[in-house]
Amino acid sequence: CGPAAAGRALGVGMLTSFASASLGMMVGAVSPTIDSALVIGPAVMLVFLVFGGLYTNDADVPKVLRWIPKASVINRGYEGLSVNEFTGLVFDDEGPGSIPTGEAALKRMGYGDSTVGSAAVGLAKILAIQWYLTYDILKGQKPKFQPLLPPK
Repeated sequence: CGPAAAGRALGVGMLTSFASASLGMMVGAVSPTIDSALVIGPAVMLVFLVFGGLYTNDADVPKVLRWIPKASVINRGYEGLSVNEFTGLVFDDEGPGSIPTGEAALKRMGYGDSTVGSAAVGLAKILAIQWYLTYDILKGQKPKFQPLLPPK
């Protein structure tokens, strides 16, 4: 707790927001029309949400799709915020199945070896890759303009 933890949470939240926005820009660059972008965007986010590690177990995901949790903005943001929140906490141990520490909770969630820094680096990599892909996609397209009408 304290100002340092609040600062880390704010930083992870900002990186998550930027990475999500860059995903939207990439979908917009790929889409031929605004209407198709409005359909593709939520579908892509739904895939990242389902395979982001919150609703599926890594062992149940086919090997071909195991890259999705690593590329998921949702998973990386949740990882960073969870590690920031749970590290150093001690819980009341009240019976079987209880979790004594925040580190034990993180291990149970699959984030035992994670740090806030590693989650932030993962988010920054996702952000940079999506920005690059957006730039590359836009560079390869012709500009589209509203046709100009002659003055009356």
